[in-house]
Amino acid sequence: MTAFLAEAADDYAEAIRELSGCAKRCSRLEGLVNEHREHERNLRNTLMTAQRLADEISDNAHKQAATIIKDAESRASLILEKAQAR
Repeated sequence: MTAFLAEAADDYAEAIRELSGCAKRCSRLEGLVNEHREHERNLRNTLMTAQRLADEISDNAHKQAATIIKDAESRASLILEKAQAR
């Protein structure tokens, strides 16, 4: 009976050590998951900022292009008027 109790106590102690190891590993993995979530959040914010900047650059380029075209059309019209006046 004593041998059985000693063996049961050893098994119980081993189970407690395994549980403790699992808890430590779980805690470490939760930390890694939280780090990855933070990195994901930072990347998402960076991508949103990059998209917003790309949209602004595109809008400004379209506005500049429209201004350039207007100026060119005005100059072309002026050149035609001068040519017709001659």
